[in-house]
Amino acid sequence: MGLGMLWGNFYYVYMARKLAFKEQRGDIFIGLLICADTLAIISRRHYPAFLLGLMPVVADWAHSTIVASVSAGYSNFTVANVRFSPNVTSMISTFSYQGLVNFSGGSLLLCIVMTAILIYAIDRKFIRAAVWSVIAAVLSLFGVIHASSVGLLIKPTDDGWRFTVAYSMMTVIFGIFHLAQRKNWIKAAAEESNDLSRSV
Repeated sequence: MGLGMLWGNFYYVYMARKLAFKEQRGDIFIGLLICADTLAIISRRHYPAFLLGLMPVVADWAHSTIVASVSAGYSNFTVANVRFSPNVTSMISTFSYQGLVNFSGGSLLLCIVMTAILIYAIDRKFIRAAVWSVIAAVLSLFGVIHASSVGLLIKPTDDGWRFTVAYSMMTVIFGIFHLAQRKNWIKAAAEESNDLSRSV
């Protein structure tokens, strides 16, 4: 039901964003408005999941800004037919932002997956968190999230299989937590309130 509401509202968000392109500052306003409305209706215990779920989009913005800035700087401030000295190129090669690239890959879908896993983990609904972890593992293996290219990422140099292993480990951990919950070693799942006007 929650995902149905989310997909249903994407049209309105898309249209609002399209209108906001007439004024670049409109994107920031619309984003802040959506975040403020979301924080007003969700439970307080879900604030960390919501805020951490925004991070892939921030990483995507940072990644695209870095690439655009470096490209613009290279094209505008270098002299034609002049090569970089070896020490400069070695300094550039040692700067790695692979984590930023992985975190920004498939950022919109990754936001949904991360938020779902975190919300179900906070609510102690471990089976649902495990299901979302399996989905994330499959998406990572094929490069839909955590990657800059789509394909079967099983080569030693690929990062997709590493994220698949990590999400698979999360699935096992959530399964163990569920078994512990059935033995009353962990509290029961949090109950949801139907009243969205007050936070729990």
